[in-house]
Amino acid sequence: KNKMEGREGLKRPSWEEIVEARARIKPYVTNFPLVQLNYSSETMGHVQVYLKPENLQRIQSFKIRPAVNSILSVLQQRPETKHIITASAGNMGQGLAYFCQKQNLACTVVVPDHAPEMKLEALRRYGATIVKISFSDWWQIISTHNVSQFCPDLIGEFIHPVCSQTVLSGNATIGAEILEELPDVDVILIPYGGGALASGIASAVKNKETNKTKVYAVEVSTAAPLVESLKHKKPMTIEYTTSFVDGIGGKEVLPQMWNIVEQVIDGSIVSTPEECAEGIRIVAERNKLIIEGAAGASVAAALKFAQTEHFKTSHSHHDETHPLKIVCILSG
Repeated sequence: KNKMEGREGLKRPSWEEIVEARARIKPYVTNFPLVQLNYSSETMGHVQVYLKPENLQRIQSFKIRPAVNSILSVLQQRPETKHIITASAGNMGQGLAYFCQKQNLACTVVVPDHAPEMKLEALRRYGATIVKISFSDWWQIISTHNVSQFCPDLIGEFIHPVCSQTVLSGNATIGAEILEELPDVDVILIPYGGGALASGIASAVKNKETNKTKVYAVEVSTAAPLVESLKHKKPMTIEYTTSFVDGIGGKEVLPQMWNIVEQVIDGSIVSTPEECAEGIRIVAERNKLIIEGAAGASVAAALKFAQTEHFKTSHSHHDETHPLKIVCILSG
């Protein structure tokens, strides 16, 4: 029977859950050290920008962490599991398919009919079975956690790509690594799609009430439901336009995520697709790293953050010997 884990009672991962997740995923995930962005400009003030290069992980994205954590948690609780099911248009499907192949499990990925062929090709490479359905039916699965209403023949363990405790704690491991390496980090900028990456990392960072780090989501202007939701203090649905920045953005903030998001996210910084492209270009030229649009949004947000008056007034105590330290999550 398909489990509907996470439909109710999603909560901030505890420090114990994060420590457990780190131990679980350690053999399969690399803790890449932070890399300083080789870029500065006169308008930026006293700022050091660091990159957390999750684009270098096995499947070229951070999703390897929640995928491994979720599958190993399932196997720990139900060792007889033979089949993993998810609904994902992109990297989470790849993460689960890749690790199912390693664990000799069957994997079915339900995708919306507009999913890019390049991503479907990667799923096939990892041995996944692909089921295509309409976008509106697919979004129903995301919001209800019920895959059997559209795919009654699928029997297995359903892992939600976003709203799951093990996805959150898997993502939170990135936050724990950053704190270990750069305990005095001032600002962390995280791409916001479904919200599990931002919420997971922010939960780790804000685990200790004494921590003063600010955590901001980054969105693309063509699909930025979080900035509207924060403004109205409730989950909002917005006009959604597609762009090349396909790893983040959606029509709405998932209500299950909202309770965590409003507790741990300090705001959202929105960039245009052009600014995201500029972020990609800067990282490629200066650091020789190839990143996707969502990660470009983090870099765009860092440059914007460092140049605004808001930054200059609220962080005026920073100088050459004590620069403002910003970490950008390069999600993929």
